[in-house]
Amino acid sequence: MGFTIEKDILENQKWIAPCYSAEGITPSDMEKLFVYAFPSGGGLYADESFLRQARSRAEKRITCYIRFYDGTCRCMIGPHPFLTENTDAEIDDVLR
Repeated sequence: MGFTIEKDILENQKWIAPCYSAEGITPSDMEKLFVYAFPSGGGLYADESFLRQARSRAEKRITCYIRFYDGTCRCMIGPHPFLTENTDAEIDDVLR
């Protein structure tokens, strides 16, 4: 979503410590969480064809909005969905 202050998202979603926190992570740390079957009970889905398609979509978006991602334009690409208030219908849907 471009330049978004992570702290704002965590606070707005009530993702607060100690349950949630932002931490640095390396690619090798992430690879330890990869799962190759769905559903697997948890992990980061890393099927090769899924990752190839996801990367293609991400590269297109980043190329189109590079100024938002490289820090040149320090603003969001539209409102970040996690910074908007949930509607009553969305809240009710979660509880179903």
